Amino acid sequence: MMMLTKDTLHELMQIEAEFCVSIFMHTHRAGKEIEQNYIRFKNLIQKTESDLLNRGLRSREVSSLLEPARKLLADGHFWRHQSDGLAVFIAPDFFKYFRVPHGFEESLVVSDRFYIKPLMPLLTGDGIFYILAVSQNRVRLLQGTKHSVSEEDLEDLAVQLQQALEYEYEKQLQMRSQGPEGMIYHGHGGDESRESVLKYLRLVDSGLRDFLRHERAPLVFAGVEYLFPMYKEVNTYPFLLERALPGNPEDVSAGELHRQAWNIVEPYFKREQQQIIEQYQVLAGTGLSGSAVEEVMSAAYFGRVEVLMIESGSRVLGSYDREHDRVEVGDRDLLNLMAVYTLLNRGTVYVMNDVPDRPVAAIFRY
Repeated sequence: MMMLTKDTLHELMQIEAEFCVSIFMHTHRAGKEIEQNYIRFKNLIQKTESDLLNRGLRSREVSSLLEPARKLLADGHFWRHQSDGLAVFIAPDFFKYFRVPHGFEESLVVSDRFYIKPLMPLLTGDGIFYILAVSQNRVRLLQGTKHSVSEEDLEDLAVQLQQALEYEYEKQLQMRSQGPEGMIYHGHGGDESRESVLKYLRLVDSGLRDFLRHERAPLVFAGVEYLFPMYKEVNTYPFLLERALPGNPEDVSAGELHRQAWNIVEPYFKREQQQIIEQYQVLAGTGLSGSAVEEVMSAAYFGRVEVLMIESGSRVLGSYDREHDRVEVGDRDLLNLMAVYTLLNRGTVYVMNDVPDRPVAAIFRY
């Protein structure tokens, strides 16, 4: 399994083949319902098999294409450890899946490209955000959405930080934990002790740099109050928010951190979307914005779309003739195709409930 990032999404969008299978389903984390995860996925694989056979593939070809998915069915550990949603992508010589803290509406799409539109809310708008919880003995990175949260695996970073702490102890810089204050510094000299903490925080930032590379999701810092201004000194992630969660987060549950962080993140998401809508409205009539499906489709393909807003839950069926640059009758979701071309050309996509000119609106680069 890979982490869902802009890079992995870009990889999905690069795949173009006669048969690209995209599967989305809601999954359960615990309880008796987890047995349904396996059953529903098995049913979706059976539906995929029937669909491919009806499209003219031979039984042997279908078996080869779906073999990785069938191996996943046999992995009992995998089905006992789910998040809120599962997205699976299958093509010739390609198989990827993502467990994400977002419940999908169940769907199966077979086309010549992967259907990535359900992933859009996770990467833009009120989608994914992160919480960095830092204390002396523990560093956690939580990935959240509006409704859920999960903890990322930072095993390599944890080892690195523990080694750094042991090294500092050997230098007798006397870093210790004091009640609810968490990580504090004191010793033979304040400046030396402060530099010790800064070194620790630089290691945290360095460990996250590759992990969050190319991400645009907001990051909320959680830690004792004096740590946040120090972390801002060494931080290199451009989307660290100005508000933090004060206090020692070491024994605070992921759910409680998520609840507190959402109060910070929600206004950020709303403000960002409102600014985009206002910019679109200002550009009305200038030729730098548009909402006609054929115009936006063409602009997305040729790299003119800077920002694409598509209505959540909407579909516009058709096909796009790239050679003649025109929209025709077809059964593909053109909103998905617009999103693919926009992202491939380094534009930004928002999936929104209130698109200014539904179901699509765009801001053009030129």
